Amino acid sequence: RDFVGLRRYWFGISAAVLVLSIGAIGIKHLNLGIDFEGGTKVTATVPRPVAVEDVRAEAAKLGEEGAQIVGRGSVVDDKYPGFQIQSEELSPAESTQLTQALRRAFDAESSVQTVSASFGRQIAEGAILAIFVSLLLISIYIAFRFQAKFATPVMLALLHDVLITVGIYALLGREVTTATVAAILTVLGYSIYDTIIIFDRIRENIPIM
Repeated sequence: RDFVGLRRYWFGISAAVLVLSIGAIGIKHLNLGIDFEGGTKVTATVPRPVAVEDVRAEAAKLGEEGAQIVGRGSVVDDKYPGFQIQSEELSPAESTQLTQALRRAFDAESSVQTVSASFGRQIAEGAILAIFVSLLLISIYIAFRFQAKFATPVMLALLHDVLITVGIYALLGREVTTATVAAILTVLGYSIYDTIIIFDRIRENIPIM
């Protein structure tokens, strides 16, 4: 197969996926978890499946009608064996009041995680810094390991992979957490590993060509 001869098709497919990813990020935006935005997340399980609307009605009684509530687990007749409530940062007293209300209404077992907005902002800044520093170190390594002119296509390839990964999160509406940052860095690792192998073969064949 002449894969190089078909490069225009591969570039076209890649460009289409990239445009879709960037569009999803720009239009749907990322569903940032409390790790980055701050707030309180209550994760609960119930002995009998519960409808999300029932949980929302119970939260509304406590003034949390604006909270984001999603079902967790296998759905049966629009009811879930667990659910997650994410809202603005709640005080310890408010969190206790909410978990007690869920226990009374649904016999729910709940766990609470609270992250302050300032701490979430620090995590977001640290995550962005980690990705950019990784890209910078990779480009420096490529420039010294091979040639400086190889660094530019490497950076473009890595940005391509990162944008597609982040775009998938935006398109599917998946929650972005600190684990997502670890996943992106893992994608960068695999991408640079493949790139170094290809560049090594190119360097070996330059004298022949």
